[in-house]
Amino acid sequence: TLASLFFNTLESPTYASYYKGSLEPILAATPLSPVAGDRFISRNNLERNPEAVLKGFQDVTASGNFTLACVALNVDTSHTMPPVADNSVSPAWRKALVTCLIGSVWSWGQPWDMVARQQEEFENSILPAFEAATPGAGAYGNEANFAQKDWQSTFYGANYARLSKIKKTYDPKGLLYGITSVGSEAWTQDADGRLCRVH
Repeated sequence: TLASLFFNTLESPTYASYYKGSLEPILAATPLSPVAGDRFISRNNLERNPEAVLKGFQDVTASGNFTLACVALNVDTSHTMPPVADNSVSPAWRKALVTCLIGSVWSWGQPWDMVARQQEEFENSILPAFEAATPGAGAYGNEANFAQKDWQSTFYGANYARLSKIKKTYDPKGLLYGITSVGSEAWTQDADGRLCRVH
């Protein structure tokens, strides 16, 4: 019957047995990207130095450890209508023509220490090379790497000072924390992962 095509009830004594029988086979066949980040490419980057951008693409994928997926954008509305209100959108977003996601290549069953090596490669080689090819372009914080250097300017740009003021007004004790959120430079992690105030 039609209902049997859409409804299939399973019983499992534990979540672990349910997971092993239903979700794990699907997830095990799907490669993951445990090391990821992103970068905008501005109109200016492409107009002034398209060769550097192309080389940046090649540098990202050269080792075979990372993939690159880019989407073209048209977010500049300055010529059509002004913003309704001042907001926290990164100025780099307004100038972006392309946004690119960079992800590592890793499959289930491969050693996890491989991910640590990929993170190191991403931080020290891949991202710096792509940033050099796209000066001033910025990145989208929600798709970025947790270890992004200069994250204040990369994610927030000229808005950071104003956002920091707002944060201090409404959250003076720093209760709300995210590793690359406004004001997080006031905190550091100790060896056990606990947050401690930076003095």
